[in-house]
Amino acid sequence: MIVETVGELNCKLFAETFMEIVRREIRNGEIDINKYKEISKAEDLRDKKECEDEG
Repeated sequence: MIVETVGELNCKLFAETFMEIVRREIRNGEIDINKYKEISKAEDLRDKKECEDEG
């Protein structure tokens, strides 16, 4: 998908297209879903710690 003018890209269409690409890469083994889960878990722990530090 090529965007030629400002405002042409619909956010919903972008999100749907992005997810199609990610799903295809997961199916093809280009993205290791287990590694992604580890990264997400680490980010969640970091976010929780930041919230505790603020509170």
